[in-house]
Amino acid sequence: MTTIVKIKVAIVLALGVLGYGILGWRFFEPTEPGGAISFVADGINWSSVGMGILLAVLLSGIGTLIGRSQGEHIGPLAVPAGLATLAIRSGGMERLLIEHVEGARVTMFYGMMAEVLFWGFLVAVGFIVAWAIRVMSMASSKDSDDASGANPQKSDKTGSGKGKSHLPVRHSGGFRKRHTSSLLLSGLMASGFCVVVTLLLLLILVQSDTEPLGAAGNIQVGGPASVKQIVLAVGLAFFLGALASHQLFEVRLGWFLLCPVLVSFLAYSLGVYKSVLPVTDVPVAPQFIPKSILFATILPVQYVGVGVLAIVIGYWYSFEMRYRHRARHISS
Repeated sequence: MTTIVKIKVAIVLALGVLGYGILGWRFFEPTEPGGAISFVADGINWSSVGMGILLAVLLSGIGTLIGRSQGEHIGPLAVPAGLATLAIRSGGMERLLIEHVEGARVTMFYGMMAEVLFWGFLVAVGFIVAWAIRVMSMASSKDSDDASGANPQKSDKTGSGKGKSHLPVRHSGGFRKRHTSSLLLSGLMASGFCVVVTLLLLLILVQSDTEPLGAAGNIQVGGPASVKQIVLAVGLAFFLGALASHQLFEVRLGWFLLCPVLVSFLAYSLGVYKSVLPVTDVPVAPQFIPKSILFATILPVQYVGVGVLAIVIGYWYSFEMRYRHRARHISS
């Protein structure tokens, strides 16, 4: 990655941070100081939804234009950078866990699954806008070349090449099917491996003070980790998950972008399954949950914002490692 490209990336990241961190914060700011950025906490605010989509379109479009030839890859970074800013400024899930107990907590986790889809939709909007700008610029460039005659159509010279016949090349349908099936299998394996590595790392990194529940002490419970710890753990886990997976499966970035959604859905599903603690004689604060699912206390905006940004960085770093390895192999 050249210095110019790094500067463009830094500008686009700063654009997303300022856009969502200043303007977006006015719409997504929790009603209670120190509260969590979540529709589960404050309900759906349609003005916030509209502003989130508008910012995704505007910031990714500007970022794509700044990136120029690399705009399709650089421009979409503005959205996850902005969501990561919201994730850092947000509070934790302590109040939500206190307010939602037993059956209400199950409903809360289901609501967070839907919220993950919203934040993921904003990230997808950024990539779609960048792709659309690239397609329009290519079409405009082609039209200008055709109008200036810079790219005239080559005349067909079939039969003029010393008796050589120019027959159309036939591609085997079976080969295409096998190739597509292989790419699909590689992509699914890459996504699955990224999910497994990320979950294991989150289970290790997202820890807080724990204590035994019940006289036997056979159930460990704990409260949510701090926001700083969560952001660091999510970023590191998804970065290493994408890096390790891309080193094994050289597939497109899109397969790895599924990981935050899949990981959060699995975490919240475990939260639904184990959210109701068994009744014991020991008084336990209602925000406590089993230690084995502490990563269910990560907010959707933290999963998607920090997770997607870390995955892109991990993917680029892995790609750079592969490129340098191949260059050294060729030179030697």
